[in-house]
Amino acid sequence: MSEFKNFTQGLFEILLPGSFLLLNIVAFLCIATGFPPSMQMMPGSDKWAIVATVPILGASYILGMVLRMFRTENPDRVSAWCIRHWPLRFMYFLIGDITDLPSLAKKLSERSNQDEVTAYLVTQLSPATLILLREYQPSASSPVPLQLALLNDFNKVIKTQKLHEKNLFTGVGLREETNKLFAKKPQKLRACQRLNRLLLEETYAQELSRDHDRYYKEHFFYPKWLEERYVPSLPPAAKEFFDQLWGKHYYQEPGPGSRNPNTHFFNFIKTLLLKVDKDTYAQLAASEAVCRFVASSFWALLFSVGMLCVDCFIGGKQSVCFCIMLLFVYLVVLLGICFQFRFLRCKEVSFVFDASFAYREEIMHLLKNRRNEAENEYSWDP
Repeated sequence: MSEFKNFTQGLFEILLPGSFLLLNIVAFLCIATGFPPSMQMMPGSDKWAIVATVPILGASYILGMVLRMFRTENPDRVSAWCIRHWPLRFMYFLIGDITDLPSLAKKLSERSNQDEVTAYLVTQLSPATLILLREYQPSASSPVPLQLALLNDFNKVIKTQKLHEKNLFTGVGLREETNKLFAKKPQKLRACQRLNRLLLEETYAQELSRDHDRYYKEHFFYPKWLEERYVPSLPPAAKEFFDQLWGKHYYQEPGPGSRNPNTHFFNFIKTLLLKVDKDTYAQLAASEAVCRFVASSFWALLFSVGMLCVDCFIGGKQSVCFCIMLLFVYLVVLLGICFQFRFLRCKEVSFVFDASFAYREEIMHLLKNRRNEAENEYSWDP
C-alpha cells in the first residue's frame, strides 16, 4: 500500500508538471518553426500509439525531475515578496500585532487622562471586551481572550468607521505615509480602511506593531509566525511544547546565498513522527507532495510564459491571438501561486507542529532515550 502511495505521489508531483512543460515545449517549437502539430503525424496503429507513449512519458518524467531539482524555497520567497508588496493584504490586525498588551489594556481601562482617540475607541468596544478589560491581570490572566476580543473590536472599527473625519488626531505625530493619505481625505472603502489602521498604529506606537510584513521576511519554518500567530490560538500546553522543542534557539538565520539549515530540523521532526506513527507521517508526506507539486508547477508555468512571450513575437497572426489568450491564463494562475504559496507552506508547517504536539510524549521519550544512549556510548570510567 505504501509503495502505491509513493507511486501516486511521484505521479502527482513529478509527472504532471513535467507533462505540462513538455506540451508547452512542443507547442513552442511548432509555432517557432511554423510547423503546425497534427494528430495525423502520429501512427494510426494502436501498437505504434502505445510505443510512442513510452518516450513521451519518459521525457515528461525527466522534465518533472528537472523541475523538482529547483529549490522550493525560491517560489516561497517570491510569494512572500508579493504578499509584502500588496498593501491591501495588511488591512486588519492579527494575533501578534499587539506587542504590549498590558500597556494597551491600561490605556483603555483608565478613565482619567485619556486622549481623544482612546476615549472614542472605548465607546466602540463590545460589552464582553469591557468585562475582559476589567478582569485582566497581566501576571495572572491568559492574554489570549483579551487579545482576540480587542482585535475583533479594532478590526470592526477599521472596517466600518472613517476615523480621519472625527478630528481625533490633532495631538498625534503622524508619519509621512500616514500624513499623505490623511491629507487626501479618502472616501473609498479600501483607502479608508488602510488609513484607519495606520492611524491606530500611530496612536499606539508602543502597543501595536507597525511591522506588517515581518512574518513574510522569515525563512522556512517561520518561527515568528508559529510563536506569535499560530501557537497563541492553541491551548497553553502548545506554547510550552513550542518553547521546549520548536523554540527560536533551534532556528538559524540562513546566510546570503546559503541553503536554509532549518529544513534539517523540520525533516528531523518528521522522521521522529515516522517512528511514532506511520499513518500520520503518510499524511505529512502528502501535504509536502502538494507543496512540491505547486512549486514544480510554478517553474513549469514560468518557463511556459517565457516561451509564449517569444511565440507572440515570432508567430503568425492566428497563433499570436492564441498565445496571448493562453499567456493571460498562465499569468493568472502564476499570480495565484505567488500570492498563496506562502500560506500553503505555513499550512504544512502548522500540520507538522500539530502532529508533533499530538505525539509530544513519544517524541520527547525518543529524544531522551537517544540522549542517554549517546552519553553511555561516549562515557568512560577509568
